[in-house]
Amino acid sequence: MRIPSRARTGLRIAAAMLIDSIKTLRPTDRDRTAIAVLLAAGVYVYYADLGGSTLQSFDEAIYASIARRLSRGGSWIVPRIDWAADGAVVAEMLFLQKPPGAFWLQAISMRVFGATAFGARFPSATFTIATGVLAYVFGRDLFDRRAGFVAGLVWLTTPQVFAGMNGGRNGGTDTALVFFGTLFVYLVWKGVADDRRYLAYAGFPAAGALLVKGLAAGTYPLALLALVPFDLLGRRRLLSREAAIGAAVTLVLALPWPILAWLRHGDLFLEELVFKHVIARASGSFPPYHETTFGFMSYPYFRHLPSYFDPWLYFLLPAVGVVAVVAVRVRVTEGRSQPLRDTTFLLWWSASVFTFFSVTGNQAWYILPLYVPAGLLVGRLVSLVASPRSIDHSLAVGGVVTGCVLALVFTFRLDVTSLVQYRLQDHIPGGVAFALVLVVAAIAVIAERPLDSTLRRRWRDVDVSRLRTVAFVALAILLVSTTAEPVEMGGSALDEQQEAAGTLIDHQTPPDATVFVVPESTQAGGFHSLVFYSDRSIEPVEETRAESNDRIRYLFVHQEAAADLNRERRVVATLHDEDETYYVLELGPPDGG
Repeated sequence: MRIPSRARTGLRIAAAMLIDSIKTLRPTDRDRTAIAVLLAAGVYVYYADLGGSTLQSFDEAIYASIARRLSRGGSWIVPRIDWAADGAVVAEMLFLQKPPGAFWLQAISMRVFGATAFGARFPSATFTIATGVLAYVFGRDLFDRRAGFVAGLVWLTTPQVFAGMNGGRNGGTDTALVFFGTLFVYLVWKGVADDRRYLAYAGFPAAGALLVKGLAAGTYPLALLALVPFDLLGRRRLLSREAAIGAAVTLVLALPWPILAWLRHGDLFLEELVFKHVIARASGSFPPYHETTFGFMSYPYFRHLPSYFDPWLYFLLPAVGVVAVVAVRVRVTEGRSQPLRDTTFLLWWSASVFTFFSVTGNQAWYILPLYVPAGLLVGRLVSLVASPRSIDHSLAVGGVVTGCVLALVFTFRLDVTSLVQYRLQDHIPGGVAFALVLVVAAIAVIAERPLDSTLRRRWRDVDVSRLRTVAFVALAILLVSTTAEPVEMGGSALDEQQEAAGTLIDHQTPPDATVFVVPESTQAGGFHSLVFYSDRSIEPVEETRAESNDRIRYLFVHQEAAADLNRERRVVATLHDEDETYYVLELGPPDGG
């Protein structure tokens, strides 16, 4: 597809502006220290033993199979997948449920690291770590370095992020959405609050968000609505030439894929991507997976959020009140509207994400975008403890104390039970060490200012600032190690058996072999892990044809169907799921063959 000359000019201008702005960045030693700590925490929590567990059949193995096919020369416009789940078996099915951006990145990763669990998960883990650093930069520019650093820590140590399905240790698409969406929101905010040039290249991450998640990226423009009235009553930068360039960049980068996909597949493309997987979900056509809090919901977000966002939810509750009161006070007593604008923006961003998915969402991980603005609010609460104004300081101290008490009273971490029902892994740090470090951290935040003054008076020859930095780095490391860890994101017992069976098939069958699957054998759920690890083509076959078709040498079948099969066979692998048993069989020639 040929890009018009005006569009090419707009892209060149936006890229030039981006390069110029990057050159103006001069990170200080404090920035480098904060970023280094966040990177170290991210590497520990998200890279350690990343490929050490089985890919989950939903959704990891699906995406990994698509990415592997791309890495081997498959179509990068409309990917294909061998589908085996819920009673349906389809060879080389078109996959139009999502845009292919995330699969492109996974395919590149697999070319570097191999078609392995690590290769499939590496992009998701990397985007998670990058979002932690981005949260720091966002919070620093919104408020101060302390607010940004806390926001980064909150994101990296949120249970749903490090231990949840489609989180940072899972080969999904959602952490890429969070990164691109957050970067888009940051650049637009930066363009409104600081330099309008940032609006021009906000189109790059906007296109990235659309290409990894499609219309689900719409929550990020929704988050920016709170900035519109402030901008229109002020400098009207959202109506500037730079904003128009940013919009053009988004269209030029994001539109070619859906246009090409629609031209190739027409109504099927619209049905799968838009009507079935966006409109149908949003309208509640997909059934709820759990008993919900309110009738209009399809997932119990209210009931599960305390586990997903522990312990930071308990600090978020007082943070909302404290940050809002301080912003109003500054507006009334000092006449400055910027804190009120930024606080309103964060409150709206948090509320809009949670409300939107409370009404339309039916999966736990849809609210992952909530944790960035929520972390920024918690970061702002902590930074206000160091405020020179006594009223702001007192309110923030009260908020931190309240959050700490609520966390110690209500946290699940002091009595860790299995959280699989919440789509979280059950190996989440807790216990006495967690409680002690949380209390010490709260005390350190509150006591820092008077302690700093005392040390400066008594130790005049000591670099107190450096000593304070070392202490807070050590405390941050302790906090990370007691609230998060590199959990094993393995699938179910059936998924692990699928890996073992698939590996046997891969080792014992010719590379060009086809595994035939009786569709009824997949009614119990998904067998995508078997498809990925076997690395063989699949085809559906009716049970009655399996006896006479001499093309069928390898067969996946339920135990009952295998018992009725009148053909010489050898069991290659056996899978057990509760009361069900499945076999991978190597068949001899049909009778009379």
